Amino acid sequence: CERHGLALIQDSAEALGAEYKGRPIGSHGTAGVFGFYPNKQLSTGEGGVVYTHSEEEWQLVRSLRNQGRDYRGGAWFHHVRLGFNYRWTDVQAAIGIGQLEKLDRLLAMRANVAERYTRLLESVEVEPLCADDVDHVRSWFVYVVALPRGADRARVMSELRAEGIGTAEYVPCVHLQPYMRETYGFSEGVCPVAEDVAGRTLALPFYPHLDAADQERVVDVLRAAL
Repeated sequence: CERHGLALIQDSAEALGAEYKGRPIGSHGTAGVFGFYPNKQLSTGEGGVVYTHSEEEWQLVRSLRNQGRDYRGGAWFHHVRLGFNYRWTDVQAAIGIGQLEKLDRLLAMRANVAERYTRLLESVEVEPLCADDVDHVRSWFVYVVALPRGADRARVMSELRAEGIGTAEYVPCVHLQPYMRETYGFSEGVCPVAEDVAGRTLALPFYPHLDAADQERVVDVLRAAL
């Protein structure tokens, strides 16, 4: 980005707790976002936060989230731009602060569940996510596997659900969403690698308190379905 004069805006919505090159996600670049939807690592029920390393950007975002108010003007009703109503409630903030105080434990619990899945799936014909390395430490948001090419994902999902195991595709290609197709004329073949992966991925049940017996059952049913 520095080489090409670009600003780095990080979509870190699902990455709270991850690290890149020894530094936490959120400490690189200019600005970015963390999401706090119910299934995220830290949840306030909805919404998220913008983070920035720029005083000027912080003042601007702070103004835009509250109807364009200029906090530096001193007056309560002093609106200098067209803004939005993107304010959190105090209740959401309290929920978030309560979880922030135990975030390390929540992240560790998620990592333990993910590690157990990885061990159990070693004997199953699926492609796991890339392992962490010296530069990349994942923060576990979901646990996703890719089915073998040629596998009938719809049938596998149907068999999992018939056994009471929740699952979903993860995630479809953005350029193939109806809006993108209709507005920009995108179609299959534009991003062949992404389309291949998106057509084979499957999210397994995943949350901090998922116990070993339930994970073993998930993997057994997935193995049988394949």
